[in-house]
Amino acid sequence: MNRNEAESYKRYRAMSRRFELIGAAIFAAGVLCYAAFGNYVKWPGLALGFAGFCAAALGAAALRPHNVIKSFSLQCMQNPTRDVAEGLLNALEAQRKVRLTAASLQMIEKAVLVYACSADADKALAERMAQALGDRVVKKTFF
Repeated sequence: MNRNEAESYKRYRAMSRRFELIGAAIFAAGVLCYAAFGNYVKWPGLALGFAGFCAAALGAAALRPHNVIKSFSLQCMQNPTRDVAEGLLNALEAQRKVRLTAASLQMIEKAVLVYACSADADKALAERMAQALGDRVVKKTFF
């Protein structure tokens, strides 16, 4: 199966956006149901609105730059394939600078190391990941 370089990163972002938009639509439907029927259908409208709000919030949180990078680094540690490593590289290169906590920074460094030490690792890709990590990631001073 041939995939272009940024496909896993694009799929991740598209799914997060879709999750956010569907959640917003469900939230709007719940608000409209509550506004239209008021006291007659009070709880289903509130439950629908709450579920939509939670889905939209989760989709929006998945789009945050540090969460995208941490997600791909976790995948890369568990399954160090070229596709996942390219996704991590694209997530790193998509940002000018991203501030991460020390624990998150260590997790990303471990992911790069795990991929570099895997049997079918592309050494040039591992070097590009390490270079992007050094250039784009800044350690937070607090927390």
